[in-house]
Amino acid sequence: MGGAGAWLNRMRAASLPVLFGRWEATERPLARMPRGLARLALALLLAGLLWRSLAASAARSIGSGAPGEASPLINAPAAPAPEQALGSGDLALYERIRARVAAGEPYYAAAMDEQRARDYPTRPFVAVRLPTLAVAGATLGLPAMRVLAGGLLAAAMAALQRRLAERTTRAERIAAQGMLVFGGAAAFVLPQVGWAGLGGRLGLLASLWFAGFLIAVALLARPDTFYWTQLVLPAYAVGLALAPRAIADLGKAALAPAASEA
Repeated sequence: MGGAGAWLNRMRAASLPVLFGRWEATERPLARMPRGLARLALALLLAGLLWRSLAASAARSIGSGAPGEASPLINAPAAPAPEQALGSGDLALYERIRARVAAGEPYYAAAMDEQRARDYPTRPFVAVRLPTLAVAGATLGLPAMRVLAGGLLAAAMAALQRRLAERTTRAERIAAQGMLVFGGAAAFVLPQVGWAGLGGRLGLLASLWFAGFLIAVALLARPDTFYWTQLVLPAYAVGLALAPRAIADLGKAALAPAASEA
């Protein structure tokens, strides 16, 4: 039986904790994949990136109108009133609540009133957020909250840099910082591959974290909840910087001689 078939048989016989334990104990596990599975993984990765590119192009076309038609932004109406300018969606709801708290209203009274007025659920109790962000925003102001968020992001990146110091090169860590600063439109599959290729406990934890987040987004997210991605932004940048090494490991495994799979 070929190396890929023997590998699959071992995976079927092993329990999930054993599989995770093996992955955790392996450094750069993608480089040790059987040739057939590595080729399949590369094909799926290419298909996912192609789909992401086509989906992004379609979304831009929808937002800008059909070719030859005037963009909906060209003949846009006059600036709306402040209340209308907030628009709809979760962020607009939270801003309205914050403004009412800043004006002196109790948080839960303002939140319940705003959510009922815009057909948001108020039950169960978790449907109404804790007052932490609204009260902090009303007390400190939005500029101070932005500074605080930036400081927390910098602290998270610094902690990741220290944690990865012995597992990555300086160039990869610098690339992670640069990607975070300048952003990127790559699909979440690339950071997922990057963390999976790292191996060890940290790579396993990050891979499972990303997988769970992607499943939650696929099942529960809406277009106006795009800000959910900020929850994984620091780890996203690091995973994106690790992706080239992981793809190179997959390529080496895919091109390995058949004898190495025995």
